[in-house]
Amino acid sequence: MAYDKIKKDPSIGFLKAFKLDSMHLKSIYRLAKFYRAIDVKDSASLFINKGLKINPESINFNQLKAKDAYFKKDYKVALKHLDKLDTLGFKTLFTYKMYGLTYIKLEDFENAKLYFLKAKDKDSQDDEIYYNLGLVYAHLKEYRKAQLSFITSIYLQKPRIDTHYYHLGMLQLAQKEHKRAINFFEKGLESNPRNNSILFQIAMSTDSYYKDKKLALKYYQRYLDTFQSKDPEESAYVKRRIKEIKMALFIKGEKVE
Repeated sequence: MAYDKIKKDPSIGFLKAFKLDSMHLKSIYRLAKFYRAIDVKDSASLFINKGLKINPESINFNQLKAKDAYFKKDYKVALKHLDKLDTLGFKTLFTYKMYGLTYIKLEDFENAKLYFLKAKDKDSQDDEIYYNLGLVYAHLKEYRKAQLSFITSIYLQKPRIDTHYYHLGMLQLAQKEHKRAINFFEKGLESNPRNNSILFQIAMSTDSYYKDKKLALKYYQRYLDTFQSKDPEESAYVKRRIKEIKMALFIKGEKVE
């Protein structure tokens, strides 16, 4: 068993390559990442520093060094290597978030805000960015912005289950289980009221399943009121069905609100 574990150790091949050529940057980088991943900090730092000594301009090693310094609470060194990455033209979500986190630790909240806002421009769906912006705004006494940031962070962490319910509903329709399909679609709409495809399927399924078309009419009208400009094909179908249902009800002498 021990032999099997050694055979599967991903560092062995790179250690052999490093022993054959101590300037082999690819092996050094892989070993630095490997030891960082398994939390062997001293070995990780040794290979990171070795790589930077060979190539101070390396984007990969400067990223590793910035992270390594941050986790060692050496925030000024972390900033030094983030600045180096910036000079090299490496302006990414990673660097902006690392800048923000580092400036929080240094209690420079204005700069932290600047970089987390840059990070938000890169990825507006990252809940961690909003959480950290909340912390920053709170320190800056911008309480309304802090509250909004925390609320957005919570919202983005909620599981997106509306699409799961949508697919469950479509499976039921394929088996001609309209009532069960409607049930799944309604749960999906409850999870995300902005999902136009789910509301469209509820309207059509209700239209197919129930003889009384007033319920379907209600859903079609709701779709039109909320999503008219979102999907031209769906909207055209909805408008046609509203017209047809209203005409049928009128002929029957039934009142339509």
